[in-house]
Amino acid sequence: MLKRPLLTAILVLAVCHAAEGQKLNRGYDLHSKVIFAAKGTDMIGCGARYSTTTFADGQMLVVEGIDSESYTFSMTPCYAFMIRDNVAAGIRASYRRSLVKIDDAAVNVEDVSVTVDDYYYLHHKACAGVFLRPYIPIGLSGRCALFAEIGASLGYGQAKNTDGRTGAPMGTWQKSFSWEAGVYPGATAFITDRLAVELNVGIFGFNGSRTHQIHNQVDKGERGNFGAHFMVDVTSLSVGLSLYL
Repeated sequence: MLKRPLLTAILVLAVCHAAEGQKLNRGYDLHSKVIFAAKGTDMIGCGARYSTTTFADGQMLVVEGIDSESYTFSMTPCYAFMIRDNVAAGIRASYRRSLVKIDDAAVNVEDVSVTVDDYYYLHHKACAGVFLRPYIPIGLSGRCALFAEIGASLGYGQAKNTDGRTGAPMGTWQKSFSWEAGVYPGATAFITDRLAVELNVGIFGFNGSRTHQIHNQVDKGERGNFGAHFMVDVTSLSVGLSLYL
């Protein structure tokens, strides 16, 4: 009666022992002795993003006859210190500026028609935060590595609407306070002995904001939001350069 369970247990132990004796090679090693950046190293880096969109009598969903220009620019300098081999702790600042200028646009839904012309919207935001970045060297050369950065930041922003022809104040003015925390994995590689190029993207995080508004310089209001994302956020894709000293 006990022969079958006994044989099964012996077989399981044998398989586990055989698996323990095997070493899988996936191209990286969490316990690797390879040093990408040694303890005591300083890192100075900067990332930047820029995008622009132009419409000339274009169309988007129910919006027709769009004549507009817009751009978004951001810069993110940072400083880090290697508290251990392949582990960095640092601070980061960022500045983002967005501009939307609409000369003409019309929304037509059945019998409802809304037109917008000479609309000028400017928004800028500054943030400061801290981060911890463990590196996982790839290969034996120490020139390439993966990292899983954990960071948090606080931000302040302002936005305004103005008349595109006269520059007179119109619409809603606002100021906002925000926070963000998340995980930003990426990859980096040395292109010289001290200069490295890196790429990272948001994959998991939380964010929230509180916005104070004043409409036509008279009416006041507030808006708040909270969000969480658990997938690759392509809007957070960033390419930068880092100098290791």
